Amino acid sequence: MIQTAMPYILLLPAALLAAAALLLGHRLPFARGLAQWLAPVALLLTMLALLLCREQMLPESSHAFWLALGLAGCAGGVAILCAFFPRRGCYLPVLLLGLAGGYIAALGAVQHVGLQATVGCGSYVLVVLLGGMGLTASTPAVQQPDVPTAELPPAEPEALPEGPAAGTLSILAGEYAGNQIQIAQRESLYIGGDGTRCQLVLTLPEMPPCLCRVQWLSQKDTYLVSNYAANGLCYESGLFLPAHGMVEVRGGSQFLFGSEQAPLFRVE
Repeated sequence: MIQTAMPYILLLPAALLAAAALLLGHRLPFARGLAQWLAPVALLLTMLALLLCREQMLPESSHAFWLALGLAGCAGGVAILCAFFPRRGCYLPVLLLGLAGGYIAALGAVQHVGLQATVGCGSYVLVVLLGGMGLTASTPAVQQPDVPTAELPPAEPEALPEGPAAGTLSILAGEYAGNQIQIAQRESLYIGGDGTRCQLVLTLPEMPPCLCRVQWLSQKDTYLVSNYAANGLCYESGLFLPAHGMVEVRGGSQFLFGSEQAPLFRVE
């Protein structure tokens, strides 16, 4: 009787585990970074466990080999997606794959009680936790740098210096989208949500008081971008700029912002 009802009994812990993962992602401040780094590793662990221990992890069936191969292929594909495109939406297939694979592995563990079956179930539990955390994690709040007000000219974006010897920044979001700003040598353009700290003030969701600073290096014809927000500013590839660090980029580089990673600005 219990053996027959076991597939339905296992649905309850699966639902509780998914709910806990979503709640942890919403509560923990470091959930986004944890999911970004560990989700691909956990998926590869499940793929390895399936290929080596499928007889102990999966229920007895004539299709066990093809089921293991399909789950392993999905785990490998989703791991690549998370590693190279760490965006919020990519964690939904992580969560769904973890629930599906964990449910199947739990049914197999009922038939094959042992260390290998336990490791297989544990690896899928880790996948569910990381997938749920990455799906609901928000951009963590960070302490903003104390930018001296005296260094910032009070002019509005359209009043910034213009001239032939200047770099150009194209705004791609917010109320100034479609406009371009000239950045002269030895001058800095601060971007954020606080008008007392920044020349370019954008009223966007999740915009910190001071997001970044952009400088134009005339001798190299490159741009120096200083990022002040963790997991706030990122490249087109989806990789975040180091918090409180500087990067030097060439014209044509585009930067994204926010949990949805929408285009914010491009240096020309």
